[in-house]
Amino acid sequence: MKKLFLLPVVLLAGLARIHATTFTIDSLDGDITANELKQFTNSIKTITPPVNNWGDAMSTHGTEVEGMRRMYEATGDMNILNRLIFVMDIALVHRNDQSLGEHRTMWDGTVAPGWPESSTSTTPACTTGQINGNIAYCALLILETPSIWNLTVPDGNPYGFGGTYKQRAVTYLSKVDSSINNYLTKWFVNSSTFRIHTPSDSRWAPASGNDTAETAWNRQALFVMAYQYSAECHDILGDNPSYLSFYKNVVNAFNTWFTTGYPNGGSVYYTSGGHNVAKWYYQVPTDNHIENQGHAQHDMIGIYQGWESGYTGLTDSQMKVYADTARYVMNLGTTDSWAGNVDGTGTSSSLKTDFIFLSQWNSELYKMCAQANIDDGQLNVDEGCKNTAYILWMKHWFATQSAPIDTSKIYHLQNEASGLVLNNQGSLTNASKITQWSAASTSVNLQWKLIPTSNGYYQINSVKSGLDAVVQGASTAAGAGIIQWSFGSSGDDQWKPVKNSDGSYTFYNLHSGLVLEDPGSSTSTSTQMDQWTPNGGSNQKWQLVPQ
Repeated sequence: MKKLFLLPVVLLAGLARIHATTFTIDSLDGDITANELKQFTNSIKTITPPVNNWGDAMSTHGTEVEGMRRMYEATGDMNILNRLIFVMDIALVHRNDQSLGEHRTMWDGTVAPGWPESSTSTTPACTTGQINGNIAYCALLILETPSIWNLTVPDGNPYGFGGTYKQRAVTYLSKVDSSINNYLTKWFVNSSTFRIHTPSDSRWAPASGNDTAETAWNRQALFVMAYQYSAECHDILGDNPSYLSFYKNVVNAFNTWFTTGYPNGGSVYYTSGGHNVAKWYYQVPTDNHIENQGHAQHDMIGIYQGWESGYTGLTDSQMKVYADTARYVMNLGTTDSWAGNVDGTGTSSSLKTDFIFLSQWNSELYKMCAQANIDDGQLNVDEGCKNTAYILWMKHWFATQSAPIDTSKIYHLQNEASGLVLNNQGSLTNASKITQWSAASTSVNLQWKLIPTSNGYYQINSVKSGLDAVVQGASTAAGAGIIQWSFGSSGDDQWKPVKNSDGSYTFYNLHSGLVLEDPGSSTSTSTQMDQWTPNGGSNQKWQLVPQ
């Protein structure tokens, strides 16, 4: 459904390219093993980050950062986060306008805050969006874990970006905001429709070699990364509503445009072998050649990330269309036989691992995609870090989804941000506020049952009162308070627990689609719980602790 941040795994037993050769996958079953994590962390220690984006070395050819961030999500290993920060520091300080950047005048007559793609190029575009997105994603990984905010980053703060993790994250976000608002939005976003477009300024065409393809789907997906991950950071910080609103609109515009039926949007929907599937072209409406795997990997990770964010209207049924396209159209019958294009034409011995996240809607795709990449030797090549991490992330996801909730038990619902547990305050009456209290208490006020209703939803039912945790007034507004009330028919008293890979749950309300949270990560026992837009924060994660 929405973004699931995946934290700590239980372990079972200059231009050098960023490239290492010790990545390992022991098995596609179970959870991430100690050996898999050790090999990964040892390997990333050897990387030498590029100091410019020539040849897309920091962007589409610098995929190791994508691997590191997903592997950190899956394991919570601080060695990985620290190495990612090391790489992101170097990328940021070498941005054209920063202290170690090239300081070249770009096509618009300014020392633009981007990363030129060659020693002579003056038109940074979608890959600048991607690099900004990588930096903002790193900031997000920090901000989603308040427990590390005030800890010192163990690198000596070499570029003055901030000594603590939160200071580093806030600096990253500020720098990305500057690039977005002073360059990307100015030239590449229609402020009315929020869609990406090619610059109309007369200086663009001669400088770019008459490039008119900024609306190619893969390029749009790269642009949107900057907006999405900056938005998620601002959502957690609650510091800039205007940025947040604009960025979210850009994210939603791309995802809506891509998934709208052709020719008004990108997707040509049809049926193949009884499955609802889709094909799409490189760019609409000016180019009608079918999308190939190399470009489609960005399209697919783009819509998956959009779905994770909760900022789009993408549904499970829509995501399943693309999962089934990969499984039933792009797979040509065996594990190591794949189409080179999204319509089933062309040939390839493997499927890009960006597609593997779609396994959440077609489980067969996971092992097929993973094994094809292993067989094709894709773990220890230039994209080996990303490929290994994406497979292990998905392995971890499946491992954590296998255990159902035991509805015969009574639970404490413990918030990960505050460490406190859900509390009905001893009240036996409707409309009483639901707050939080010390987990050390054995009071029945803190005990809850999960009573299944339908379609994966549950009542969160107080053992003390027999009443349910509901959204006050059946509100659909973010910030509406949680109270207790008799079970009814409005749906505001039903919650879907979506399991995160640290074993916690995020509870989605049936009526509003928002999630149960501890507002502001409060540690006060008098704070009333509320509902909010899902953002992956630890204050929206709840551990079920059997009593």
